Amino acid sequence: PDISLGEFISSEFHQYLTVKKPLLDEDEVDEREKVINWLTKQHPYLNTIGSNQLNYLSVQGWNSFERLSNDHQTTYIQNGFINLLEKVFVSKINKNKIELNTIVKQISIDEQQQYVNITMLKNNNQQLLVYQAKHVVCTQSLGCLKQSMHEMFIPPLPYPKQVSIQKLGFGTINKIFLVFSQPFWDVDFERFHFLWNTNRSNTEWKLKCFMNTPYDSQWCKSISSFYVHHRLSNVLVTEISGENSKYIEQIPDELLLVGFQELLCHFYPDNESPIAKQIIRSQWYNQTFIHGSHTFIRIGSHIHDIKQLAMPCTNAKSAEPLILFAGEGTHERFYGTAHGAYLSGIREAKRIIQLYTS
Repeated sequence: PDISLGEFISSEFHQYLTVKKPLLDEDEVDEREKVINWLTKQHPYLNTIGSNQLNYLSVQGWNSFERLSNDHQTTYIQNGFINLLEKVFVSKINKNKIELNTIVKQISIDEQQQYVNITMLKNNNQQLLVYQAKHVVCTQSLGCLKQSMHEMFIPPLPYPKQVSIQKLGFGTINKIFLVFSQPFWDVDFERFHFLWNTNRSNTEWKLKCFMNTPYDSQWCKSISSFYVHHRLSNVLVTEISGENSKYIEQIPDELLLVGFQELLCHFYPDNESPIAKQIIRSQWYNQTFIHGSHTFIRIGSHIHDIKQLAMPCTNAKSAEPLILFAGEGTHERFYGTAHGAYLSGIREAKRIIQLYTS
């Protein structure tokens, strides 16, 4: 039977403690529990899929995700992905062919299964546009498909695809940048790690600055590290995932700034942290057109659900693809990544090209 990654790790760790506990004192056991707690938050797979709740993750799906080798280091794109789009792709396309600030409301296949009609709204929903195409490549996030697939597609998507959309997980990971006037940490520091206690006193500990507010501060225990920005030495970066990542999107910047100061002072009492002068953060869950950030194989789902999501909707007679699907959630090895999304777009483009060249 499929079990969660959380169950597996917990079982293995407790087996380890059963053997080692007679040889360890209470403090040594506590330290090991802190480290395993930290590791489950820091694992690179979790940073990819955007879920710090291991009980959601399928062990069977664990090995299906492929990480790039160490030869492929993280590439930072100057000025962000918009720069890549504008200089590499958009510059090669007639701008009259690009509709910006336009909402796709419906994608429908005509009765003869010859064309796909795309109904869109633009100019603050004041203008209705309808395009007709031989092929449509859909790159909506899995989060959007979960929200809107029943209203978006006519006829409805094939039932197996609907089931896969519902079964797969779509996590949320948000990145937070704290901008300081100058570093308060030693210049040779690259990363701060937090080892949270697992005892009752930690469960009850709260940020004082949150006590007279409508917001809970338990989210802060999902923060396991800060690292210094690779180019800006006065900026600390952290990531938060799972349900707590969704929760903090509703907390005002001003309160988060004070909360992060208190958190840093809690772990570094001898090196008092000032309040950052600015916070910059993503808020992926509340983005209307994405509802999260990363696809993952949830317990009860399988790599076959990724493959099912990638299958095109075809003409019943000719099997020609009418509606094609791309995006990170459709790549069976690199789901949850930018390169997975990129490669999936190439895959679908080749599918169409092959149709007209074979």
